[in-house]
Amino acid sequence: MTKAEKLKEALKIGDFGGDGIDAMIVYAYYAGKEKATKTVSDNYNKLLSEQKRRAKDCRYHHMAMKVQGNVNYIYHKDYSQDVIKTFGGDEIYLQENNLKKGELNYGKR
Repeated sequence: MTKAEKLKEALKIGDFGGDGIDAMIVYAYYAGKEKATKTVSDNYNKLLSEQKRRAKDCRYHHMAMKVQGNVNYIYHKDYSQDVIKTFGGDEIYLQENNLKKGELNYGKR
């Protein structure tokens, strides 16, 4: 099984609350998606603010603002980081008995 296939399988199950490797994969996927959304949204908002400031400084600021348009912040539901807030503090229980060196086994409590 490839990494892409394992990710697809774990996302199909969609279990955030378990202690298994699938739960870790699903959490990591959505946490990364939420962080990326927040980063892109913050950068976009900063860019818009800077463009508006420059437009207002122009001699023909009314025309510059019309060209840019009155565009505001674009909101995406992942910006709120609900998955990170909800599941980020959950404990992980690892089974460390009978493992070979360098091997991790994510198991049930």
